[in-house]
Amino acid sequence: MRTKDLSSILIAGAVIFYVISFLSSTYSFADENIESELIPPETQVSDNLDWQEVVVDKKVNIYEMLANQTKGNYSKLRTWKGECLVHVKHALGETFVAQYLNLQDAGPLIQKADMKLNLVIDIPSNSYYRSKENSSLIFLEEETEKVVNIPNVHPINDRSVITSEHYIQFYPDIVAPGFHSLQGHPQAMNKRAAFRRPAGIGLRHSHGDFVDPLAFFGFSPAQRFWEGLGLYIPLLKGEGSAELVKKVKERISVFQANTKDGVSYKIVNKIGDDDSYYSTSIWSSSVGFNPISQLLSENKNGDNPFQHKTWKWKAVDGIFIPTYVYSTSHDRTSGKLEYHRTVKFEKSILNHPIDENQFSYQGLGMEEGELVKDDIENAFYIINDGGLKKLANFGEKYVPPGKVSDEGLSNRQWMLIVNLIFLIVLASFVFIKRRKMKAN
Repeated sequence: MRTKDLSSILIAGAVIFYVISFLSSTYSFADENIESELIPPETQVSDNLDWQEVVVDKKVNIYEMLANQTKGNYSKLRTWKGECLVHVKHALGETFVAQYLNLQDAGPLIQKADMKLNLVIDIPSNSYYRSKENSSLIFLEEETEKVVNIPNVHPINDRSVITSEHYIQFYPDIVAPGFHSLQGHPQAMNKRAAFRRPAGIGLRHSHGDFVDPLAFFGFSPAQRFWEGLGLYIPLLKGEGSAELVKKVKERISVFQANTKDGVSYKIVNKIGDDDSYYSTSIWSSSVGFNPISQLLSENKNGDNPFQHKTWKWKAVDGIFIPTYVYSTSHDRTSGKLEYHRTVKFEKSILNHPIDENQFSYQGLGMEEGELVKDDIENAFYIINDGGLKKLANFGEKYVPPGKVSDEGLSNRQWMLIVNLIFLIVLASFVFIKRRKMKAN
């Protein structure tokens, strides 16, 4: 997609990258309609088992076993190349709609989107490559689900790279007419551009189209399964204050059930005091003791759930990885949908070599002469002979070669004039001195 208006990029960027959004309409990939996938696979998370509560002393053993199994499985990962389909449905509040979409009287909206993602991850270096394709984006009124058309807001295909050094976004289908921070420069007009920002900006995003498969190895992006379990292990062993140890042991219930594939464990944990809720998770030996579901609810029976997450796992080269992840959340008071996402992996290749240019500008598909807007260095660069060549700093006024700017001579021109005057004075001094010597 080409555009003559940069507001298309800015507005769509605000929606796509800061809303935590995207999806779940009946969109077809590879001749497969995935609407049915929005329903969690009941066979995967069936709770109709003969659960037997585990005695207090055995709780810590199960916690340690689950932590060791999940950590050991994850530690085998080195690289991951994958293709997945992402579907997101997200509620946009009235304030957000007015501020970012410039719709003052639209009220709350529902945003739906679909996309296909290609991912490459190098885990030791914490480097990511993500390519988003075949995007679909619509907005609906919250109450009527009537489609709302928003000018200059479109789905954008993009590619991005995250390394320890930076976060780079590139829009392969957009040719930018120019930039406010570098006006009038002929080499910065009508070109494709990448945007370089601090790495932390990219790493903070894990929802919507910013899928991080490694985040699926935890109940939250910031904490892996074994890390969450590890917080309770010392207390279950009796280490810590007597009051806290007593509270944890009372709040955590662990159940065990035999299945046709092995054994499953259910952990029910009361969280919080004044505004408490319950977390119920089920872990299965058939998938490497990884969890297959987590439910947040108002009581330990699972009534009035407000967050739900399910996983499907598959062993690839001896490593269990998620092939399907469903997550949804609702407002605890009103019950209204806040966020819904499904991620379905179509392909995964583990621990294979990665091209040395995968996390570079070349890996993003950039070509000779294209632009890089660097928000870290506050400067523009162009791709030159496979590297970067500085074009100008932000706000630097372009002066054509041989022309004096409106503000007068440039610093370089002044230096040339001063040097020339110095040489003339020096030559005159030498000439006069020689004439005096001859006269004498």
